[in-house]
Amino acid sequence: MSIDPKEVEKLKAQVNRIYEGLSGIVSAFNELEESYQMGKGIWDPNAIKWVETEGPSGKYERANQQTGNRDYEAMLKDLQDHQGQLTRDGYFFWAFQHGAAVGRKRSSKSKST
Repeated sequence: MSIDPKEVEKLKAQVNRIYEGLSGIVSAFNELEESYQMGKGIWDPNAIKWVETEGPSGKYERANQQTGNRDYEAMLKDLQDHQGQLTRDGYFFWAFQHGAAVGRKRSSKSKST
């Protein structure tokens, strides 16, 4: 049995087109999923680096801008959608006015539990 090299090249080209098409679909799906998560407030506060600090109202945790951290970016988007403050998972989160940092403190409701 003889294999025609031209037919092999045709099959390789077809497989390559299928692969490129599927890769494009996977990329589009990943972008859609990321966009969905960013828009729906899906973020993990534990994936954000927090530093304990103290201000005029007492101790709190502060997260400075974390470029490339999806969770931080999603949290900022969520805060923007909630006028710069929200309560979640027993914490009160707020964005500083300059936008380069976020604070969090145990919410007063969760202290009693």
